[in-house]
Amino acid sequence: MLLAQGQTTQALDLLTSLREECEELGTRHDYALMSIDIAEILLVMDRPSEVATTCAGVMAYFQMAGLEQTQAALTAVAYLHEAAAAGQLTRATVSYVREYIEKLATTPLLAFAPPQ
Repeated sequence: MLLAQGQTTQALDLLTSLREECEELGTRHDYALMSIDIAEILLVMDRPSEVATTCAGVMAYFQMAGLEQTQAALTAVAYLHEAAAAGQLTRATVSYVREYIEKLATTPLLAFAPPQ
């Protein structure tokens, strides 16, 4: 909602705080969604290097949490990281990956395929 209203700094601060809570609670799925939302805000704020750093942080978190349980999400976030690092990340791609991560909650065996 804050992002839609153009309040990017407030949205970033709020989501960063919420993501820290997700990390403390060990809710990997919510952590991933918050991180993707943060990546989108950073993209809107024209801070692409921080998008790549955010994605790298999510990948490290997943690896520490148990890679075998999060392989599909890790693959999707790695895709975001690579696109951000190459300067090719778009909001449409961020939305695509976010939708995929949301689907993983109910369909954990869903394989990730990059958007066409």
